[in-house]
Amino acid sequence: MKKIFSILFLICLGLLSLSFLQTNQKTVFAETTNQVVVIFNSSTIFKEASSSSEVVDEVLFGTNLVLEDENLFYDGTVSFYKVNNNGKIGYIVSNAVIKETEFLEKKLDPNAKIIKENVNIYVDKNDSEESKLKIDGKEVVLKQYQEVKIIDGYDKNKEYNKIMFELDGKILTGYVKSENLIVEGFNGTIILVIFIFLLVVSIIVSIILTTRKKRKKSKKLKS
Repeated sequence: MKKIFSILFLICLGLLSLSFLQTNQKTVFAETTNQVVVIFNSSTIFKEASSSSEVVDEVLFGTNLVLEDENLFYDGTVSFYKVNNNGKIGYIVSNAVIKETEFLEKKLDPNAKIIKENVNIYVDKNDSEESKLKIDGKEVVLKQYQEVKIIDGYDKNKEYNKIMFELDGKILTGYVKSENLIVEGFNGTIILVIFIFLLVVSIIVSIILTTRKKRKKSKKLKS
């Protein structure tokens, strides 16, 4: 019986390890892309990581830019990527672009919903007028019950959560106040763990019942 329990335990560990490995591989793939695409109607590339710096170039929606550095550069609460546009190197606001990955080309795969009406999206963790996400001069707002994907790990104690959302067939990113979000469903790994647990329990119960029947039969034969 001890051997059976040991084998079942090893099977569980193997399945869980495979699940986490697959998840990590997807994350690494999403983070190692070296290109980004402009998702604003137009955006500015600055010489330094500051919106008050000298302008290097103006880029339009859909422009592909090469990442010079995977790290973010900050000017206060505003973050920038260092990019290269046909030899013109500078800094662009991080929320004006999105990384080119297979993951982003797929459907949104939501894990949360907006629970209030006309919720503002911000380019950084700041609810100032300047930080509101705007496309073609219009503020982007999310409707009540609109599905979104939290991508920085949900925490109700955080003031803001970074999300992905769909707008006119495009997947965009931004920050939203946590009070406007409601998380739905179970995490895929949790579901897998529950399934494995139930499977193991059913196997154990089956083994116990089988051994009991065998013992009863052997007792009857002896008597």
